[in-house]
Amino acid sequence: MRIKDRMTKNPVTVNPDTLVLDAQKIMKKNNVPRLPVVEKAKLVGIVTKHDLLEAEPSPGTPVSLHELN
Repeated sequence: MRIKDRMTKNPVTVNPDTLVLDAQKIMKKNNVPRLPVVEKAKLVGIVTKHDLLEAEPSPGTPVSLHELN
């Protein structure tokens, strides 16, 4: 078996300028735990649900996620 037989053919991606809130919505809509980050057709990173959760303000702060955007 080869990687091409197991890989996702057309993955959902985001670009580096995608807002955290938008990336979370994309993950939820597509039921994926991570997103490749692509810029000019080149993979520049991967962002996970955990990464995005860490980017949220802590529950004890008065700042909302919308204010971070």
